[in-house]
Amino acid sequence: MNKKHDEIDNLFFEYFENNTDTPNIIIDGIKTALYTEKSNYAITSLIKKIIITILSIIGLCGGIAIAGDYIFKTFGLGKGIDTAAKNGYILQQDISAEKKVDETDTEITIKEFLMDDQNLSTKFSFKFNSNSLESSNIKNIELKDLIITDENNVILYCGNEKALNEFCQNNNVQYKFEKFNDNYFNCGLNSFLAPSSEENIIILNYNIYSNNYPKSKKLKYKFQEIEITENEEQNSNKKILEGNWEFNIDVPEKMYNRQKIAYKVLNCSDENVEVSTAQVSDTGFEFGCIIKNAELPDELKQLKEQIENLPKLNISEEEKEKLISKYMNSHLPLSPINSTYYPDLGETIEDCTYIENQKNQKFLLSRNPGRIQQEKFIDNGKTFILYETFDITKYDITDEVRVHLNFYYKQINIQLKKIS
Repeated sequence: MNKKHDEIDNLFFEYFENNTDTPNIIIDGIKTALYTEKSNYAITSLIKKIIITILSIIGLCGGIAIAGDYIFKTFGLGKGIDTAAKNGYILQQDISAEKKVDETDTEITIKEFLMDDQNLSTKFSFKFNSNSLESSNIKNIELKDLIITDENNVILYCGNEKALNEFCQNNNVQYKFEKFNDNYFNCGLNSFLAPSSEENIIILNYNIYSNNYPKSKKLKYKFQEIEITENEEQNSNKKILEGNWEFNIDVPEKMYNRQKIAYKVLNCSDENVEVSTAQVSDTGFEFGCIIKNAELPDELKQLKEQIENLPKLNISEEEKEKLISKYMNSHLPLSPINSTYYPDLGETIEDCTYIENQKNQKFLLSRNPGRIQQEKFIDNGKTFILYETFDITKYDITDEVRVHLNFYYKQINIQLKKIS
């Protein structure tokens, strides 16, 4: 670690030392932030925040500590999911394949399972008994033709055309690949590997997400092809395991009988805000609203554009300092909804959006896969639509909660009460 620079500097140094494919969008900014004289603290801090924001958006900011730094445990999906699992909203049971045909004698077991309206998450355990595979060398595992269906033959996940066609033929239905409908869900996928304390075993977390999953009681997982990558370089050292694996899961009653608790507005500090959704589940709190008259004044709009392009502006350091000072005095964040804060830059939780229960516990927005997220302007920027998920759950909730919405330069407080 370079002691001449602060913690954020050193994280930047470490990232760019170990990653040669630097995105062009941040090359100018990173140089400016790291090598600006420390006397220009305002410029340095703001440029760093811009870089952190960009890195977060493109998924490269894993090492930079932010507010309430939290190590995600269950499926890596955030504090809300972890709270649900801690309170029993998870299936922890070794489920072996009903059918298994595999020349490499790979043992696959489902260790954990969780399902809510948006998430279908599964933790697989892989034990490789073949001498040709060592778990310590494996960088990625992909279930190439995985298809997940329920007791009503609803397709909850299928990313392989051949698997879909086979299912349709066996069940006398006619679906076209990626032509989704009420019985064939459009899904996203987030997966990652985790080490195991057991020898030659590796854990695969498979997080599948969509909207409004049904309250299924029985699920079937089926796949015949597993792709193993033993090198971080793309398309190198890939091995294919062929077989026939089927797993049957009895969904816990708590999951298929899941319900949401609705909230109503008691009062709101801004008459331009109209709340459309406020409801809590076992895994999070969904909040939606419409903000009218959301346009920034022309002066602030121009200032925001200048700040976003600060590293590229052909102006003197003195002019940059004046611009930064003006920006800081405007209390204008980098994005419409400020979702986190950076203590190292002198910020507190009041600088971002959160929800607070009657126990004075505050919960931030979840920005993890499988959480509902929508932020967009309509009507030529005059109206802003927000739909987000907070990390508060049924297990943390109280009869009343307060949403602290940090929208650009305004702080909006919305008091909500549980509907009996």
